Amino acid sequence: NREESLFHRFWDCPFARWIWQKLEEHRGEDIPQPPAECRNNKILSVWLLDQLSIQTQEVSLVLLVTIYIMWSARNDARNQQIPGNPDRMVERILFLLEEWASLFEKSDHTVPSPTMHWRLPESGWIKLNSDGGFAADEQMGSGGVIARNDRGEFMGASRIFFREVLSATHAEALACLEATRVGARLAATRVVFETDSAEVVSLVMNKSFDRSEIGPVIQELKRRIQSFQDFKLIWTRRSANKVAHRLAKESLNARASSSWIVSAPEFLFSLLSEDCNLDAVI
Repeated sequence: NREESLFHRFWDCPFARWIWQKLEEHRGEDIPQPPAECRNNKILSVWLLDQLSIQTQEVSLVLLVTIYIMWSARNDARNQQIPGNPDRMVERILFLLEEWASLFEKSDHTVPSPTMHWRLPESGWIKLNSDGGFAADEQMGSGGVIARNDRGEFMGASRIFFREVLSATHAEALACLEATRVGARLAATRVVFETDSAEVVSLVMNKSFDRSEIGPVIQELKRRIQSFQDFKLIWTRRSANKVAHRLAKESLNARASSSWIVSAPEFLFSLLSEDCNLDAVI
């Protein structure tokens, strides 16, 4: 009598696991799977949207077509009392993917994916962009934070190196935590926190207590964000988070931490200028 979650329906039940396994065997490579914290439907939905924005078109199609076929089979089973045949489902998925690929090859042009650009915060607000870097083989990570006012002017920046990191999401959460520290140092009261990690946004906005392996970081992040007079936590694409990404990359490469107030480091000049110019013409 318990309601079936989307995570169980499309990924965790034996039926779904068998289908994903067969598709991976056919493709010869892994297909992105939602982490354990995505058992909540809302968090899972955000994870899927995040994957569709960062994966290749081919991988995105595999995800969408597979979910669609499983959803259709489930409806057929409920309405017509016909049990789904996993072998035929896999065949149908592969057929649709091959059909799309053949149509795509015949096309003379491609449609570019939408690109987001950094935008100025509202009047009286400060925007803090953060990004995390993760070296899986060494279990190390980094964070980059950039603070700008409502005129796009540089206010401060930080790059921070983390010696022990559990996952990419952990690094993103730690970077966002560093953003709250930068905001506090600037005595900011109205702050927009912007990150390209949809998972971190979902975990922080979830009102329940986080019991995952990065739960303590998420709980501390919730506490620190709420200490500001007014705040917003927003997801953005990587294309709108280039400066923070560069800072995180610099920190991971150098295995070092640094901070700047008032004057930006030279290696950020071109990216900062590009953000302001793009915002001016949007």
